[in-house]
Amino acid sequence: MWEIDQEGMLLSSRCTMYKSAIGAVSLWGWPLQTAGVFRTGFSQRSITILSGRIKQWSDGGIDLVVREANTSWVQKGWGATSVQIDPRTSVLEYRLSSMLENSNLNTMAADFFKHWMSKVIRRLKNKLWMFLDVETMFHQTRATHDFKTPT
Repeated sequence: MWEIDQEGMLLSSRCTMYKSAIGAVSLWGWPLQTAGVFRTGFSQRSITILSGRIKQWSDGGIDLVVREANTSWVQKGWGATSVQIDPRTSVLEYRLSSMLENSNLNTMAADFFKHWMSKVIRRLKNKLWMFLDVETMFHQTRATHDFKTPT
């Protein structure tokens, strides 16, 4: 059964072919070009592009990776990537159950803490750069306002 899915702000239509306590296999795609954020939770995803192409910018970076048909990769747990999916792209996805992948509760808690701390550090780093940029702009505008025009 096909259903429209907007998980992680990425519009697609998805058909879950197999689902159990161990994992799930699904086929998804969209007939038109779409873009959004492809993210994972506790568990990683194994992705195979059956047809079409996906452009990917990992973890908010500027590095572009173009993935063509018959390409596979693993999207790590607690990850997010911006993607642009070409029209008529079909993707096969295998997702292992998070309980099997992180069978130890301490490991799961440590992974969550590591993910949370990386988000906090990334936000602080962005705010620091924004603060430094505002300081630079303030000093540049003060220098231009001190200029006196002849009368």
